[in-house]
Amino acid sequence: MLAQTKDGEEPPPYQYIVLHASCAKRPGVAAAQAAHAATQSLQNVPVDERLHVVILVCESSAELEQLGSDLKLVGIPHSVVHEPDEPYNGAATAVGIAPMDRLLVQSFVAHLKVFR
Repeated sequence: MLAQTKDGEEPPPYQYIVLHASCAKRPGVAAAQAAHAATQSLQNVPVDERLHVVILVCESSAELEQLGSDLKLVGIPHSVVHEPDEPYNGAATAVGIAPMDRLLVQSFVAHLKVFR
């Protein structure tokens, strides 16, 4: 899913991980949820050594579910992570998007803030 640049080279792939804002406030939880999202979205996908990973934050589980639905509609490979434990009780906590040309994903994630 990588487009060609003007010089004929493929741009580096980007993998986007989107975390629930409450996860971002707890470093251990953020790391765990990001790891789940990253590994699940990489299943059966070759990884380019030039891979860039971008971690973003959204405000709600509903927003994560909507992102997953939007990505599914256009066929972008991704995974939605649901945390079974408290306080989430099965709610969506992260979305991992398979590595690809960032231009294919930008319209879905441009409004989200970078995790800091």
